[in-house]
Amino acid sequence: MTTEQPEVKCAACKVALQGPSVPKPQDRFSCPKCGVGDSYENVMREVGEHAQEQLADGLARSMRAATRGNKYVKFTEKPRAKHSHRFIVDLRL
Repeated sequence: MTTEQPEVKCAACKVALQGPSVPKPQDRFSCPKCGVGDSYENVMREVGEHAQEQLADGLARSMRAATRGNKYVKFTEKPRAKHSHRFIVDLRL
């Protein structure tokens, strides 16, 4: 079984970022199309925030589906603020 790493992409262009293959925290990654970029450390921080939002949305969808039609269990979701991100990753949840 191979575990393929998801690509980190520019949120605006949906194009994979370019940078060194073995990055250091200060190395720069940028979009080849629009030029938006930042240090590897900052890109990974922002991608982590985006991934947390994706996981929370996926969990909420699962809980809604699991409790749909159940008269004994009610799933109530608190609204979450949506943030804009420069860099994204598709976790395929």
